[in-house]
Amino acid sequence: MRQILDKQVGDRNIATFAEAESPVQWDALLRAGWVEIADEPEGEGLSLRDLVEVARVWGTYCVPLPFLITLVARRNSLGARESGGPVTLSIPTPGITTGWGLAPFGSRPDIGVLDSFDDGTVLTVSERSATDFAPTLQCVEVPWVTKHLGVVGRELAVLMAAEAAGIARTLVTSSVNYARERSQFGKPVGSFQAVKHILADAHISAEQADTSALWAVADPDRALEISIHAIELAVDVAERAIQVHGGMGFTWEMGLHFYLRHLLTLRDLVTGLSTVTCS
Repeated sequence: MRQILDKQVGDRNIATFAEAESPVQWDALLRAGWVEIADEPEGEGLSLRDLVEVARVWGTYCVPLPFLITLVARRNSLGARESGGPVTLSIPTPGITTGWGLAPFGSRPDIGVLDSFDDGTVLTVSERSATDFAPTLQCVEVPWVTKHLGVVGRELAVLMAAEAAGIARTLVTSSVNYARERSQFGKPVGSFQAVKHILADAHISAEQADTSALWAVADPDRALEISIHAIELAVDVAERAIQVHGGMGFTWEMGLHFYLRHLLTLRDLVTGLSTVTCS
């Protein structure tokens, strides 16, 4: 997966593709067999712990494709596996009208929304309300919520936490590189003690986000709570990254806001999942 993403995305600035066509095409993942990797239930195929590693790599590049949510849907629903295309879920989130849900990547014309994990079917939703959430998640509001999420909600939350940990790792790396290259008063800004402290704190938060994603796998009863904690840590990294980049960090072209908006939306989605009864 890392090889695929590195070849197609590399070190491209997220601002060049967050609101445009994805640098990785869905068909490329399909041809490489990645869309089917989680089709077998846990115990027969990949474990959730295995998928966390995939999700962390995916988050590192923050590609706007419905890869992780499709994996979870296919892993737990025959209807999703038989649909043949990308699949998303409708998740209740804070601020959404009661009875409506937020569907990541629901704005894609080729995507279906699973109506239920109890012998559910994949629906094409005609009534959609565009949102101003993270462009990299292409969310829409739909007038119903996917039913019987059950343990699926925990799985999705854990993978979203792992994705957030991957994003945090990217932000630490980009911030360190910027601090080495950017000079003030004839010195790299990374040589200033205050900046070193910010970077050190960001590194610690990124490490803790990584650990929290693994912790969520090991503690299913608290997986949702721990996943939110992991995403909060990644949000902390994003805020520190913007601080390190100074005035440039707030510019549209730098693209740091895309990561932050992505993380804040992941937090809303996992918070919504925590309101659904999981069994």
